[in-house]
Amino acid sequence: MQPSNAAQFTTHQHTGTQSTGTQSTGVVGLLVCVVTVALIWCVVLPWVGRFESVRAHIEAMEDGDINVGAMFYSELNWEPPTGAAWR
Repeated sequence: MQPSNAAQFTTHQHTGTQSTGTQSTGVVGLLVCVVTVALIWCVVLPWVGRFESVRAHIEAMEDGDINVGAMFYSELNWEPPTGAAWR
């Protein structure tokens, strides 16, 4: 007679706690994300803002009294380019 398949499997009780290694991995991952966002915000974006084309766009927005930090595209008077597919 063959043994039952149910006897081949053991059950493991899960206590709901994580091991220290998993917690430290999560903290490191969170720190990596925070540092990445901070570098982009504080280093990359100001650097891009110094490009002539970007600087010209920012100045044009400021000359039109548009706060680019609080700009909603639905509030702007904008016409799509001539020949645009969605026109």
